[in-house]
Amino acid sequence: EPGIINLQLSSCKDVNTFFLKFLADGAQDSVQSYLKSIGDTEIVTSPWSKDVVPTRTISYTHPVSNPLAPPKAQAVKRQRLKRYGSHGILLESETQVMGVPKTDCFVTREVIIVQPKKEGGVSVSSRFQIVFTKSTMFKSIISSQTTSELKDWHKGYGEMITSKSEKGRSEKAGVEL
Repeated sequence: EPGIINLQLSSCKDVNTFFLKFLADGAQDSVQSYLKSIGDTEIVTSPWSKDVVPTRTISYTHPVSNPLAPPKAQAVKRQRLKRYGSHGILLESETQVMGVPKTDCFVTREVIIVQPKKEGGVSVSSRFQIVFTKSTMFKSIISSQTTSELKDWHKGYGEMITSKSEKGRSEKAGVEL
């Protein structure tokens, strides 16, 4: 699967600025704020651990559109953050959904990569993978529905990052993030 997000953000000054604006504890335009904007509720985020490779957990309730499933489900997103100084960020996530039939058969793994651009700003790209942990005859249905939902999530998250990067720049009267 090719990258879902492939953004060039000239308005985001550097990798550290991206981290502070979108990934740091208490970041105004965080993953949590995006989850809330798409209808997720009961969002609880642990702070980044102080480990060599910081981790955190985001748990939330997610609306479910499948008519054969309950109207909402619990989800847990476990994230690992690898920072390479001014050279880049690698954010790895693994998400498990609970309370919907057959969600115990798979997890999703996602990677978001942030790198500096030579001409200034940063590039942001993402990838995802559905990993089956148990055998199921519903694999093709699960793959199709989950792929569609993940593509929508990443597209929307990319649009939020772009919007918030540009907004931050214009609010500061030309001062780049």
